[in-house]
Amino acid sequence: MHKKLAVVVFILGAFLVLPLPASTVSVLVIETGRNGDNPVKEYSTLWEYGILDVFFEAGHIVSNAPIIQTRRKTAKELPDEARPDMEEAKEGGADFFVLALLDYQSPDRGGAAGKPDAVSLRLFKISGNKAIYQENVSPGTYPSRDEEVQGIKRIARKLVPLVRDNS
Repeated sequence: MHKKLAVVVFILGAFLVLPLPASTVSVLVIETGRNGDNPVKEYSTLWEYGILDVFFEAGHIVSNAPIIQTRRKTAKELPDEARPDMEEAKEGGADFFVLALLDYQSPDRGGAAGKPDAVSLRLFKISGNKAIYQENVSPGTYPSRDEEVQGIKRIARKLVPLVRDNS
């Protein structure tokens, strides 16, 4: 009886010392077409929390930087405004950096909700400083706030297997 108990304890103990496959992911949202003096748009916060939730629910360690506003949209893979946050994430031991660029070029779009015209989602492996995934998405129209959040999470879930495969 003691031998069986010892074997069971040994097997369970072996599982406790195995490393967990969790990566550290840092998230940054940038609002383009904004001058920096305006309050952060609610929609930008939904994107930030949606991305953070998806990675947290997948078992990853997540962090975020404050949402940045900039007047201009850039064609650069990693905008200059995002570089300090990516460096800080690197110094903090992050493995991946998610950048969501929300383009608010049309000031009247979306009424009170203030939805962006377009969203660009980029995933960087910090060790390479190069995007391993990029997708441009339309913000979409949803009948409720809950469905809007679920839509954002559906888009963000595409990144989870990429993090696992590139770890």
